[in-house]
Amino acid sequence: DKKGLQLFSAAASVLWRYIKRFTFNFEQAREIIQVLNGQSGKRFLSPTHLLVVDREVLIITPHPQELNVVLIDIQHGEFSLGPLKLILSNGTKTGNGRMEASLDADKLKFPLTWRKWKKGDVFFPLGMSHKKKLSDFLVDNKVSLADKNVTTVLESNGEIVYVVGWRIDDRYKINDTTTRVLNIRVTHGL
Repeated sequence: DKKGLQLFSAAASVLWRYIKRFTFNFEQAREIIQVLNGQSGKRFLSPTHLLVVDREVLIITPHPQELNVVLIDIQHGEFSLGPLKLILSNGTKTGNGRMEASLDADKLKFPLTWRKWKKGDVFFPLGMSHKKKLSDFLVDNKVSLADKNVTTVLESNGEIVYVVGWRIDDRYKINDTTTRVLNIRVTHGL
């Protein structure tokens, strides 16, 4: 918590005591304290970790692993990408929360592509009738830089159908004419 650090006159020493186990050095701790109240998003790298000065907290994560593209050519099974796992099944609607999604299976074209999001991605967030840049969606939802680094999308025929762990695309939602449902559950594979 950034506020807690500001209570100490030797804030850099206090911070270093906590971050040195993540291989950050004392000079980095001093630099972090200097930018504490600046613009959020400032990043610091150690040999093993990334520290992000977020809005109210400091976020430390292991260096993001490279996320490959996963092609999903069947409508059931388990698929892994980085720390996440998607469990696909056919059935009735289970929900459209952050970690569960139900899509109109007849609107999907297989294989589905599961990949890391990239600049320029757009989709129609559930409840909206117009497209939105995914980068703007992530900012609006106050997604930290560390979480942005591991945000993934599920695509059908080049269109984003699900921002994994966040929101489905409105065009692929279930409606009164839906006959087949694809359920997706997101879990951490670790």
